[in-house]
Amino acid sequence: MDQLSNIVLFEDNGIRSHWDADQEEWFFSVVDVVTALTDSTNPTYYLKKLRNRDEQLGDYVGTRCPQVAMV
Repeated sequence: MDQLSNIVLFEDNGIRSHWDADQEEWFFSVVDVVTALTDSTNPTYYLKKLRNRDEQLGDYVGTRCPQVAMV
């Protein structure tokens, strides 16, 4: 099985993931996770609002930068 990148299914939602062999850990698309766990019609906006409301979460999730494409 190719562990470099997979799409994991959570119920009916696809969650993009990437295996980093150097760090030996998985990375997941946060927007895909938000989509799978909420009924939001705009998960990017939902995540932005969530980060603005909770400063500690905003620091944990990372820098406030535009969303970049994930293959």
